[in-house]
This record gives sequence, C-alpha cells and structure tokens, in this order.
Amino acid sequence: DTNKILKAADTRTGKTFGETYEETAATITGYTVEGTGKQNIVLDAYNKEITFYYTANKNVSYKVNYLEKDTNKILKAADTRTGKTFGVTYEEIAPAITGYTVEGTGKQNIVLDAYNKEIIFFYTENEDVIVNYQSEDLTKGTVTLDTESIAPATGAPGGSEAKPADGYVFTHWTNSNGDTVATGEGNRHYTPVKNAATEVFEADTYTAHFTERGDLSYKVEYYFDGKLGETVTQDNVKFGTDIAYTTTDRTYNNQNYVFEKTEGPKTVGSNSEQNLLKVYYTLDATGTEKPGTPDGVPDKFQITIRYEANANGSVSGTTVEVHTIQNFERDAQTGEITTVGPVRPATPNAKVTTTANSRYAFDYWSIRGNADKKYNGTDDLKKEAFIEDVTFAANFKYVGGGNGGGNGGGNGGGPGSPSSKPEEGGPGALTTINPDDVPMAIMPDTTPADLTVIDDGEVPFAALPKTGQGSVKGTLTMMMSGILLAIAAINKKRKEEDNS
Repeated sequence: DTNKILKAADTRTGKTFGETYEETAATITGYTVEGTGKQNIVLDAYNKEITFYYTANKNVSYKVNYLEKDTNKILKAADTRTGKTFGVTYEEIAPAITGYTVEGTGKQNIVLDAYNKEIIFFYTENEDVIVNYQSEDLTKGTVTLDTESIAPATGAPGGSEAKPADGYVFTHWTNSNGDTVATGEGNRHYTPVKNAATEVFEADTYTAHFTERGDLSYKVEYYFDGKLGETVTQDNVKFGTDIAYTTTDRTYNNQNYVFEKTEGPKTVGSNSEQNLLKVYYTLDATGTEKPGTPDGVPDKFQITIRYEANANGSVSGTTVEVHTIQNFERDAQTGEITTVGPVRPATPNAKVTTTANSRYAFDYWSIRGNADKKYNGTDDLKKEAFIEDVTFAANFKYVGGGNGGGNGGGNGGGPGSPSSKPEEGGPGALTTINPDDVPMAIMPDTTPADLTVIDDGEVPFAALPKTGQGSVKGTLTMMMSGILLAIAAINKKRKEEDNS
C-alpha cells in the first residue's frame, strides 16, 4: 500500500542470460509476504527485477511507563497499547499525576520497528505543602505543633495534638473552610489525610476547638474547733466557678462560733477531687462586756476569771470577768484571721465583795486547784497576771458569836459578838470545849464539799432548871444536853474548816 522499502534490494549476480530462476521472499519482522512467497524470474533481458510485497502486521502492542525520576518508583501502572500496526510511528502524551510534574514536554513518539517496544515518562514530585495547626483560643487550649512541611504525594505528616487548658475539653478540629475534620476526645491528635479527589496532601490550616467543662464538682467542709461538723457538695459546675461558702456566725451543738480561716481553692479547678475547701470556725461563747454573750472574739484568744465562795459565805459583784489576751486582724476582703498578736497576760479586776454567814468571817482567797496559793484580799489578786482560765475561791472561818457580815471586798473581817453562855456554877452549867483544841484533818481546796451542817437549833435540849432546883434528875438532864451541844459544835467546826 505504501511501497515503503522494508528491506534493501538483493542483487543476484553470475546468472545465465535466458535462464529461469526461483526467488523465495525473505522474512521481514512485522510483515507478511503476499501470495506464496515465491516468484520465478526469466532472464530474457538485462536488469530485470522482481518485487515481493508485504503487508504490515496489525496486532502489535507496546507499553508506556510512568516512573519517578531518580528512584524509578512506579507512579502509575504501565499502559499497554494494543492493535497497533507494525512499523507505524505513534505519539504518546504523558497523563497528569497529582503531586508530580512530568519531565520534558510530556510527549513522546514511538516507532513500532520492533516488537515489545516501550517508552517511559519520568516525573518529579512537586514542592512540599505547608500545613498549619492552631488553637481557637489560647486561654482554652494549645496545640503541640504549629506547622509542618509535607511532600504532597509521598509525605508522612506527624500531625498535632490539641491540649485543653484546665477546665476545658477538646471538641473538634476544623480546616480552613470551616469543615469539621475530626471530633471527640479520641481525636485530639489530628493527622492530615490526602485529598480524596486529588490523592495528595494539600496546604491547609487546621484549628482545634475547646469548650468549658460542666461536669465538675466541689465540696465544702465546715470545721468547728477542728472537728468536722458539716459538709456541702455541689455537682455539675463549670471550671472557674466561685466555690460558695459562709463566713457569718454559725451555731453548732447549740453554741456560737465565728469564722476563722479557710484552706483550699476558692474557685473550681479541673480536678474535682482537688476541689475541696475547708472552712474553720472557732468557739465564741462569751464576751468581755457581757460574759456568756458572744462578742465576735474567738474564745481561744480570751481567758475567764471567776470568783466563787466556798462554804459559809458568798460573793457578789462582778463574779465573772472575760479578758482578751491576744489581738488579731482579719483580711478586709475575705474576713479571715491573718495576724495574731503575742499573748498578753491579764490582771484580775476583782470587783467582788465577800459576805460571810452567821458566826463566820472572811479568811482568805485561794485558787481552785492550787490550795497552797493564798491571798489576803482583792488587792493581792490584782497583783497577779494570768494566761489561762482561773477561778478564785473565797474561804471563810468560824468565829462564833453573833452574825457575821461583809468585809468590804474581801480585805479582812472581824468576829461577831460573843454568844450567850449559862450562869457559871449554876444548874445546867456547861463545859465549853474549844473547837481549836480538837485536831481536824486538812481537806484539799476543791469545789465546796457537800457537807450537812447540823445547826444548833436542831439539837433537842431539856428545859433548864430554875434557880434552886437541884434535883438529880434535872442535873443529869442538863449534863446530857451540854454534851450533845459540845458534840454538835465540834462537828460544825470541822465542816467549816473542811470548806475553807
């Protein structure tokens, strides 16, 4: 069809003119000879020629390969072109491979002058793409990696992890278009993926989003003089919420307490187990102006001085004094006690008066629990100073005679008038036994003993005989009465001394 020379002509020499010769067509790759492949030629003239015609094969194939330059990595499966005609020249155009650029013009010609022919297109990977990572708000959270460079086709991105701040939780990642690309706690670490359409990594900016936690809780424990008395809890609160607690005066076990201090966080943190606030109150049961009435000063900064009477007398006036022995300061904002001054011993005011019962007089003051310490009067009490509670006891002594009385504040006293005695030598005369002559056991100075006093009026006496009545019976009766009276006096004296 084309008269294209497939093989150079062969010249046969040394042949005899007039003879007939047979030629067999040569085999030419890719072609098929027409006819039987044989022809006879008669040399009946000079320069005779014969021609064998061939037809090109039409079932020829070839391959087109796509490789990465330098590595010969196959980027795309080879294409096999079939049904091609042997000897024909074909043009191939390199396909686009995402992430790569083809070398040269992207076109190649292939001549099918042999079987199993192949051509190769070489590609070079495009420049790396830049991927950025950021937080929507740095106060809510951060990211572990800000940016990275990724080869578009062969890259292996490391990605970035969202780190929520205290009180916040991660919610999701978005791309530069605002599309959500990952959600949930399990996807806090985000690694970019190739574009599904282009099959390469593309430059983008990914943003981590956070939200406040609302599942937190806190606990407030109230302590009264160090003892836990009340607990308050609150659930489902947000991070940073103020922890609610009271600082006003509180009643616990029917006693008044005042706020002292706190220990622990004042706002809700991200760890519910650590959201524990301890609030301390201290007892305020008495005051300096009105003992027994709270005054806002913790009792532990105060002492109480009491004045009491032992048996056979009483005390009056200001019998309870409350003194503040330590000053303190409170924070103007929180109300907490922040500064406590040194201990300053308190001196008794001693504005008290002692009153002795009949036939008794004030003797001395003593301290409960310390019977060896004695004071003659209130002036002596005022010379002392104390840092702990103290109770003074007024002690009274038996003086006999008439009524006793007050001693002007406890600074000494005198005996009453002498008692009446029966006529000496007369009927019913009594033998007087001085109480001082009877040895008495010394009792410790504790609270007044519960002693039963037999008053003179409780002893029955027989009627005294009139002058001149000297019968034996009357005399015996008077003697017995005198003995009973002496015994009663001795017992009474012992009780008085025991209570002194």
